[in-house]
Amino acid sequence: MLEICRSNFKDNEQEENAVIDFQHTYKSAEALWWYTHELNTFLHTALNNALRTDDIKTIYHFRYFISDLYKQLGMIETNVEILFPFRVYRGQKVYAEEVKHLQMNISELLTFTTFFLTTTSSEIALSHITNDGSQQESVLFEIVMDIPEFKHLTPIFNIRNGSHSKNKNQYLFRLGSMCRLESIVQLPSKIWHIKLLLTDTEINESNIFINYFKKEFDNKFTFMTLGMFWIKTKQPSKALDYCHMLSTDNNLSENNYIALWNNIGLIYQEIGDLVRSRKYFNKALDLSTRCSSTSSETDSVDYPTAISSDIILKEPIINISSSRGCYYNRGCTMFQERDFVEALNIFKYALSISNDDNDATEIANIYNNIGCTYHCFSNYSKASEYFRKALTIGVNTVTTKDRELLVADYVHNLSVNNAKDKPLSIL
Repeated sequence: MLEICRSNFKDNEQEENAVIDFQHTYKSAEALWWYTHELNTFLHTALNNALRTDDIKTIYHFRYFISDLYKQLGMIETNVEILFPFRVYRGQKVYAEEVKHLQMNISELLTFTTFFLTTTSSEIALSHITNDGSQQESVLFEIVMDIPEFKHLTPIFNIRNGSHSKNKNQYLFRLGSMCRLESIVQLPSKIWHIKLLLTDTEINESNIFINYFKKEFDNKFTFMTLGMFWIKTKQPSKALDYCHMLSTDNNLSENNYIALWNNIGLIYQEIGDLVRSRKYFNKALDLSTRCSSTSSETDSVDYPTAISSDIILKEPIINISSSRGCYYNRGCTMFQERDFVEALNIFKYALSISNDDNDATEIANIYNNIGCTYHCFSNYSKASEYFRKALTIGVNTVTTKDRELLVADYVHNLSVNNAKDKPLSIL
């Protein structure tokens, strides 16, 4: 990472000295301070350039710093002192091609692929547009948020307590935030004014995606989860590039490797390469069995997948390193291959494995998926039995924020299954 920063500013003595200072004094709790440094911008510039251009190799070298930044932001309340409608600005230079791309996507939802630093002052934002003689276009972003009903999903952080800047009205958008592009107009000053909106409508349209990234902040974020960002933004090739580079890191623990093989298996499953998907799930299983791992570092993502026309299968788990989780994921793969006999055997075996964490959501989802498998066998009474077990755990035991979504899926499956089971429906 430091070599990249040095090469970017090899003719800038001030920035070179700042890199040396960073090398000798940096602490993980100071990630935000360094990222927002107003005098020494080497870190902010290098990282954002890599994120904007999807330069996976560079992003890989910044993985530990990104993890530190996430952890620090995760300690900040997102909805403190924000009254809606809320308006922030950002001034920066962008390539002409980027402006043209935005002009072609008016009214579309856009995803922030960088940590988007903003201020409540348009004057301060404009002052950040430097006249450096480059051929890039000057842009003033205006972002208007009006989401009183979804205040808990506010995607910005007031960073006044951790920022290097004396500007106490700085707000940082999390990676993966979404807004709607309302308009692009070139002002008489030749500056492009780009207006973005985030209202209840946008929240409703992107609720799953936003909840995913909020969960990344609320839970433990590590360099392992970073690779899955590109899966959620529908860029699996970039996710694979990152994960394969990560596999060469000699500092990874055995649990890291289990989670990594599992994630690569999920990526291949996403792109429909079930042969390679099974290969990496098996690698994760083999290593997990040898290590007798009981790690609970997981991030369960509950995006429903249609099985037949109606039944909802709960999806695999990312960043898993437990044996039960690995078997669960393998069962999902076999189900997708329509090998229902093998899927049923694997799901039942996963259920028999005891983990120290005894994650209620994980257990409920296994019951649900066993029910899905029996449903595909047209064994509706047996399917109903397992859907009811999943529902009971969901109602009485699951304590995560997404419990309502889980319970809704289980109720849906039970209802669809009972409609198929004619003798039961008569009763």
